[in-house]
Amino acid sequence: MKNMKKIVFLICALFILAGAASAQKSKFTGKWEYYWDREASKGFEVELKERNGRVSGTANGFIPHLYEAEIKSAKIVGNGFTANIADDWGNTATVKVTVRGRKLYWRVLKSKRKGSFTFPDKLDLNKVK
Repeated sequence: MKNMKKIVFLICALFILAGAASAQKSKFTGKWEYYWDREASKGFEVELKERNGRVSGTANGFIPHLYEAEIKSAKIVGNGFTANIADDWGNTATVKVTVRGRKLYWRVLKSKRKGSFTFPDKLDLNKVK
């Protein structure tokens, strides 16, 4: 009987832990921004969505929504991912994105730039939602 109580307790504990793990909020879903001139709406925004271990989204910059780059779906590895991006101006790049707490670290690993409006090479953004 004593062992049966232990088994029931362990099963209940596993269900509670499994529920807590599934209820954890995605650390990649959200919006991050950095403005160097908020009054003039000059900045850079990244919006991401996580699904099934992959992340995708958009990056908007200079004057947000003047241009938009698509962040193609990429596999999450640890606290980051490496993705290909492309915008309507013909700019493409491979970026490494890392999330730690409420910060998003954006690093361009390689790029081909054609247009004058483009994404930054290196930027640390703050989470806004």
